[in-house]
Amino acid sequence: MGRAVLCALVLASFARGASGAPTETPTAAAWQGKDRATEVAIYPNPCAKIEATVSFSVAADAEAKVLLFDEAGAVMTEIPVAATAGVNNVPLDLRRASPGVYYLRVHVRWSADRVDLLPRDKPAKFLIVR
Repeated sequence: MGRAVLCALVLASFARGASGAPTETPTAAAWQGKDRATEVAIYPNPCAKIEATVSFSVAADAEAKVLLFDEAGAVMTEIPVAATAGVNNVPLDLRRASPGVYYLRVHVRWSADRVDLLPRDKPAKFLIVR
């Protein structure tokens, strides 16, 4: 995927509440895979701390990768995870991150030919405030 396409996807993914203001609750999305239910959330969101938690659940063991993007679509952090069936909590070090809007994706590799993106429809929006 080209950087411009990723940037367009990222910019189109702003999560807004009923009032139009950014949501202040954990960003979460869920969907049903072939036979695996998966979810992803990042909290606290917005975050004023030096660490956040990425939480995702999978129905079976899998290789995963947590990716944090900046607003321009550049990968800021990439964390490999040996995901186990159930809930997986991954600490996200934010000491070097500047305040701003970021986006999160989790890639879950079920097999050599099947990789799922979480959230499925668009990256999760994440806000760092200091």
